[in-house]
This record gives sequence, structure tokens and C-alpha cells, in this order.
Amino acid sequence: MRTTSAQWAFLRDERGASAVEFAMVCPIFLAVVGAALQMMLMFLVSQNLDTGLQSTVRTLVTGQFQSENSANKDKTALIGKLRKQLCNNTGVAAAAFFNCNDVILDVQVVDTFAGVTGANGSALDPSTGNWRAGFGTAYTCPQPSKIVVVRAALKYAVFFSMMNAGIKSFGDGSALIQSNAVFRVEPYQSDSSSAC
Repeated sequence: MRTTSAQWAFLRDERGASAVEFAMVCPIFLAVVGAALQMMLMFLVSQNLDTGLQSTVRTLVTGQFQSENSANKDKTALIGKLRKQLCNNTGVAAAAFFNCNDVILDVQVVDTFAGVTGANGSALDPSTGNWRAGFGTAYTCPQPSKIVVVRAALKYAVFFSMMNAGIKSFGDGSALIQSNAVFRVEPYQSDSSSAC
């Protein structure tokens, strides 16, 4: 079978090659751009959570939160008040990127700074791909001069879960965003009626 001049002309024709190349490269390019935007948003959320948590724990460091809530012994209510304070400290800009009411808080007292390692673990249980059992239910009242570990964690929905390499992720592909604060409570004055 001989190739005719019309067939040679068709084989040498390069019109439309750019469209084919674009169609091949475009999905990869869009995935990389999407993943970069996703990482940027996760970083922004993480920074807002860090900033809010650092401002919030300041009231625990000084004993202000403990004194204001000395009559309340309900751990769930105290964690709720602390979360509300954190939400106020994250600012309006953070509200556009995550729902602050979804933040889970955990407050623990440890004996030494060496004991922080065990208390400061991840909020995610890698074996189940869900929250670690008991996370978000602990509130130990920070007494004067005690070492405290406060963890704030958020389940953050992502669009490109296949690009979560190196990021702690839930079983459904959502990313874990966690912020920690470790501090020694100042020796604030507390009488027996306002003690935790």
C-alpha cells in the first residue's frame, strides 16, 4: 500500500498540536495549582488557630480563666467557654476559612516538662483514622505553678486528599490541623473558695 501525497500532508500537518499538548498537560497543571492553594489555605488556618490558641492560653497562664470560672466544675462547659474565647481570639478572617465551633480542645496538667511528650501527642488515632479516644474531653484545672498542655485540633476538609503526603489525615481524607501550647501557670492568688 502506497502513501499518497494527501496522506503525507495529513501526517505532516501540525495544526492542533498545541491543543492536544494543552489537553495532556492541563489536568496536571490544575492539580498542582489546586494542591498549592490547598496547602496555602491549610497554612493560613493553622496560623489562625495558633494565634487564637496563644491568646486564649494567656488567660490560663495568669489564672484569669480559672478565677472567672471557679464555681463551674462541669468540664464540658469549661471547654465550651475556652473554645468560645478561642473563637473570639481567632478573628473574623479565620471565620471565612473554618468553623471555630468545630475546634476540639484538650487541657491537661503534667508533672514535669518531660511528661509533655505523652500528653502532647496527636489528636488523630492512626489505627482508626479518627479522633483519638478521649480527645476533647479532658479539662484539668490549671493550678498555680503547674505545667499545662493545651491542644486545639480541627478536622479540615480538603479537595486534593491524594496530595496529603506527609500530612496527618483522617480516614475520609480530611486533614488534621493541630496547635499546641505548653506553659507553666503563674503563681496567681487563689483563696480556697476560688480554687479549682
